[in-house]
Amino acid sequence: MSSINPFKPGQPIDPQFFGGRHQEQQLFNEYLRYTASGNPHHIAIMGERGIGKSSLLRKYSEMAEESGCIVVRRELDTTVNSIPALVVFMLQALRTDGSSNLPRKMKARHKIESFFSSYKLGASVFGTGMTIERIQASVITQDAFCQDLMRIWNGIKNDVPAVVFLIDEAEYLQEIKGAWGFLRSVFTRVSEQGGRYMLVVSGKLGLFRGIREIFSPMERFFTPLEVKPMILEEIRETLEKPLAPLSRRMDGESVKKIAQLSAGNPYVVQTFGFYLFEDGARSIEREAIERVLPQVMTRLSSQLFRDRFEETSALERRVLLAMSTTASSTSPKELAKESHMSPKVLPQLLRRLVDKGCVRKVERGRYSLFNPLFGDYVRIRMEERDIQ
Repeated sequence: MSSINPFKPGQPIDPQFFGGRHQEQQLFNEYLRYTASGNPHHIAIMGERGIGKSSLLRKYSEMAEESGCIVVRRELDTTVNSIPALVVFMLQALRTDGSSNLPRKMKARHKIESFFSSYKLGASVFGTGMTIERIQASVITQDAFCQDLMRIWNGIKNDVPAVVFLIDEAEYLQEIKGAWGFLRSVFTRVSEQGGRYMLVVSGKLGLFRGIREIFSPMERFFTPLEVKPMILEEIRETLEKPLAPLSRRMDGESVKKIAQLSAGNPYVVQTFGFYLFEDGARSIEREAIERVLPQVMTRLSSQLFRDRFEETSALERRVLLAMSTTASSTSPKELAKESHMSPKVLPQLLRRLVDKGCVRKVERGRYSLFNPLFGDYVRIRMEERDIQ
């Protein structure tokens, strides 16, 4: 097939094919406007695995660049394991993107690139002879980080409206003692001194809950934004936008079927889109979905379902098996009858399954599997164990 498949399961969606999330985009635009006017606002994006957080960050990156901002988009990992390492990570990323990754259409691009090319990391506080390794090994105060950020801002403020940090996998910050409070204090002070920096962090569902337990002021610093499963119209837009330039169309029933099987999970939607594109039908109807379903199931089993299942205990798997037989949501009382388990233990087991991404709380006292195809996977795995 000559055309490149535009669907990318497991990778951030290309902004040109990004569908839905209109309220999330509106919030970011509002906060970006506040930040550029001198009143920085910050966002904490939360959601289950595969729900589209990284794709949303990539879309935010495009939106901020189109507004003329300097954008730093990075993913945290275990190597960023201390406050000094975090400071160097952020400043080095800003210097790199400021000196080489600016949009070609940005006004004063060459002037900004020149500034960052000559910028010495930590020079305003540690002196020009301080190496990155020595900075990482030192004790970095809030004053030091604040002074460096303000030195940068004062060097570029006449040419850019704001600097936007987009930080994915932000749950790693929870492993750094004092990191959340450090960031809040520094960026609050920078704002008070006129620096226009916007922070957007993204992480798992419990991210903001964890922040609130450790530092109550964090809930006033970050606006929590929970990314939820896509609704039907968002799924339709996500599937149709990449196919439209190729004169390929999906009928309404096929979109509804994918909405049902995906439960609004963008990763699953992208997986269906990928294999339907490979299937090659010009008009995509429900028969095409049945053709690609085995391929979709194989991929989801290895990349989405297996890890979740392996993290569960024997008791939790009994709950999952019981839930796999229900058509929609269920309550602990109903599950007790189906699983022959005590209703007293089920609320705790369900909470643990929610934290592990296997179960979704749909409303008060009602739960469902995070994806209906996961129920098929659970039944197959449990049958295999019975045979063994």
